[in-house]
Amino acid sequence: MNEELLTLIRKMKDTFKKENKGYDIFDTENIMEGKNRLCHSDRKECHYCAGDKINKNGKTKQGRQRYICKECGKSFSDMTGSPLSYTKKPIDKWIKYTLCIKEGFSLRKISEILDINLTTSFHWRHKILSVAGTKIMNKKLSGTIEVDEVGIKESFKGNHNLNKKFSILKSDKDKYKQNNEVFEREKIMILNCKDTNDNNFMKPVAKRNIKLESLEKFLKPIIKEDCSCLATPSNYKYYYFTKAHGLKLSMHRAINLFKGITTNIPGIDNKIVTQRGKAFKLFLRSFHNVASKYLGFYINWFVMFIVEDNQGLSLFRKFVTGKKQLRVEDFNKVNFRGEILRNKRADERLVFKTS
Repeated sequence: MNEELLTLIRKMKDTFKKENKGYDIFDTENIMEGKNRLCHSDRKECHYCAGDKINKNGKTKQGRQRYICKECGKSFSDMTGSPLSYTKKPIDKWIKYTLCIKEGFSLRKISEILDINLTTSFHWRHKILSVAGTKIMNKKLSGTIEVDEVGIKESFKGNHNLNKKFSILKSDKDKYKQNNEVFEREKIMILNCKDTNDNNFMKPVAKRNIKLESLEKFLKPIIKEDCSCLATPSNYKYYYFTKAHGLKLSMHRAINLFKGITTNIPGIDNKIVTQRGKAFKLFLRSFHNVASKYLGFYINWFVMFIVEDNQGLSLFRKFVTGKKQLRVEDFNKVNFRGEILRNKRADERLVFKTS
């Protein structure tokens, strides 16, 4: 299904192509054309058992063709298993929503424009970004890799109304109170990397500081064997990391002159990722703070913003060709790394029930 949808979406490129100021981003003719192409499919394979003996089985309320498999007896549509499965809204609303994200509209403004609930607008943004995140930053880094650390103060936005036992101390904004205990807000540390080919990797990996263990867990798996050098901040952990893996190291200043550890290589530094880290902080300001548990989703948005030329087309393509990641019931199960902490047994029961 994903490859077929990708072909259909390529035909929709004109829907997103025009960029002049006088262009109506919700051009009815183009939106309807895109919708019709996406809803139509010549699929001849069962989504569940891959059988090819299928018949048409009516249509959904949204006009999508449904099929039934003669081999396993299960019913499905072109959207089954995709992030658009089970949506009760017409597809053109999702197309318009991705265009609104491209234009940088706020959640409230999008809800007014598309006539959807503000909560729905919130859920859709994070669903789209969670799926898009699986389609980017999936290449290993090679050549010279620039590394930097970005620290973002822990945020509990949206938590105040949901948990009456939680509050930020008025006397000290860097502390919060939960269940009558006072805690200090920590920094969420983001590992920010790019290589010679401008492949990117940004991910929240730790709280307070990034330790050697975090580098082994998150940085080592994304480094190709042909990596020649790491340009990093001045810190002993990078010295030990590169030494352990036989990599060259370049820091903008020596970490210990007395021990003779000088690691600066002329012409190799991490200035680009340092600037991108600053740009990311400015990017977050436009949202008037972001809850730490959703930070990874906004990193996905930021990376698409600095890498992709056509955000509307790119975002929608990544969304519909990906696999569903974030369900409504998952929003309170997301941690600061963007990982969804689900109950495996509950998931198995859900799959059994829906199949």
